Amino acid sequence: MLRLADRILLLEQGRVAAAGPVSEVFGRPELQRLIGAEEAGTVLSAVVTAHDETYGLSRLDFGEAGSLWVPDMGAAIGSSLRLRIRARDVSLAREKTR
Repeated sequence: MLRLADRILLLEQGRVAAAGPVSEVFGRPELQRLIGAEEAGTVLSAVVTAHDETYGLSRLDFGEAGSLWVPDMGAAIGSSLRLRIRARDVSLAREKTR
C-alpha cells in the first residue's frame, strides 16, 4: 500500500482518525496505536544520486535532511522514490562510536 499511495486515510470505529500524505500520517506518534507497533516509522521522499557497484549500494539524498546508502534497488540515478524506515530498524546513540 505504501508503495502506491500518496495519501492515506485512517479510520477508527467508522470515523476518520487521520487523513493526509503518507509521510505525515505515518510520522505522527499519536496514531501508532491505529497503525500498529510493527508499522511504526516514517516514509521519506528521496532521489537516487549515486551507485557503488563494488558494494552493490545506492545513495539516496533527502535534501537538507542528508543522505543514506541502501542496497541497490536497480533505480536509475535521478529517480525519485520513497523509502520507508521502520522505527524498529533505527538505533540512536548519545555518543559517537569509537
